[in-house]
Amino acid sequence: MKEKILDQNNLNLPNNIKNKAIKSLKWSFLNEFIASLFPPIVTLILARLLIPSDFGIIAIATIFISLAKLFQDFGLAKALIQRDKDVKESANVVFWGNFILSFLIFLTLFFIAPIIADIFREARVIFVLRVLSLQIIFVSLSSVQIALFQREFYFKKIFFNRLISSFVPGFVSIPLAFLNFGVWAIVLGSLAGSFIQMVFFWFTSSWRPNMSFDKILARQLFGFGGWILLETFFAWLIVQGESMAVGYFLDIKELGIYQMGATFVLLVFGTVFNSIIPILYSTFSRLQKYDKELREYFLKITKLVSALSLPMGMGLTIISVPFSAIVFNEKWSGIAQVILILSLVQSVSWLICANSGVMRAIGRPDINSKLLGFFVVISVPIYIVSAPFGIFTFCLARLGLETVYVFLNFIVVKKVLKISFQPFQLIGYAKIIIAVLLMGSVAHALVVLFSPFEGIASLYKIFIITFTGAISYIGFLYLFDRSIINQSKELLITALKR
Repeated sequence: MKEKILDQNNLNLPNNIKNKAIKSLKWSFLNEFIASLFPPIVTLILARLLIPSDFGIIAIATIFISLAKLFQDFGLAKALIQRDKDVKESANVVFWGNFILSFLIFLTLFFIAPIIADIFREARVIFVLRVLSLQIIFVSLSSVQIALFQREFYFKKIFFNRLISSFVPGFVSIPLAFLNFGVWAIVLGSLAGSFIQMVFFWFTSSWRPNMSFDKILARQLFGFGGWILLETFFAWLIVQGESMAVGYFLDIKELGIYQMGATFVLLVFGTVFNSIIPILYSTFSRLQKYDKELREYFLKITKLVSALSLPMGMGLTIISVPFSAIVFNEKWSGIAQVILILSLVQSVSWLICANSGVMRAIGRPDINSKLLGFFVVISVPIYIVSAPFGIFTFCLARLGLETVYVFLNFIVVKKVLKISFQPFQLIGYAKIIIAVLLMGSVAHALVVLFSPFEGIASLYKIFIITFTGAISYIGFLYLFDRSIINQSKELLITALKR
């Protein structure tokens, strides 16, 4: 599997699983990279055509639609991916369960939209939420096809389906924005993208539902999925609680600025790391009978992620101010601070991207739920206290909370997996941190050298700083810990060969 790529150890895994996983690396990365290349460009264009309050309205609607999607899925797709037997029958249960739940949730959002609009003191939320919530039904109709593709490592099909559908929102939203449709440009573009994606997955998948519904399988799937639902619900409270706190205690403009900054940072990190999440979960599920290999694989993945996440956070922090000065106009004053701090938040957060998947794979999804449940208890009050002091203070509070949670998560997962860190492993992380700090010094010096940053033409300066920073980091890491460079190179070469 991927661990063979990393150190050439001969793991006791079926050859077909190893080959599928290796091929998936390339397609999963391309799926996130190329499919995410167009949306941020569209977002930046829309930011110049629309106003912050338009994005604020979308942020409010997204809070409740994202919550609704949690209950619509009920964790059933993840349960289906882990399933080793009765896969077709389980897929049928998941499909009808998702569809019925999604329809009921759509009706609920439709009727409570006026209440939500009153809470945020914005009447336009009513119709925006009602129309945008149609996404929930579209997503439910393709969730089984996507889960089956992921389970069998068919990431090539997922890539092409999402590649085509990712262009649709931009082709719809930008012309509508020029025609002064305002917030509806975003709504209709997003809805069109979801619908087209659903259609493509139905055409490319041979699976079709039937009218049967196995109650015994349903109890098993809902039992496993229930813990995942609780985990994702707590994660929603934490993430969307940010928008709720900013929107309630500040105003719609501040929420739009915060949401735009958060969206940009998430796009950067998500493009790189979201590609490995489904592969990790599928692979962990098949490694659950091999305790030693599972632990070794988990540790190596965690170290490689750290070697990438930390320098990304440092780099975005360094260029946040000049980048914001170039891309955003005076309407978005304060967004540089949001990007700066949230870049650090994301760099810390992704250090534990493998933890949730490995806990689910070994049959302990309850661990994730309990950890996040505890985190909600301490984070929600801090959101409420920090938000009235402004976006900057709120972002600092978010960084502190994330650091505490990552540390706690590591301790618990380490105990469950019975992992004992050796001194040489800790030294390896220290070398990564030193290389990151040195890279940050180089990038900061270039920012000072290239100042000022004015106009879109100055984007070439950002490119030079980013490229030089990346090269310097690779050089420093090569001096301090060549094993990481060699493992990464072998991983890339093997994936491309396959």
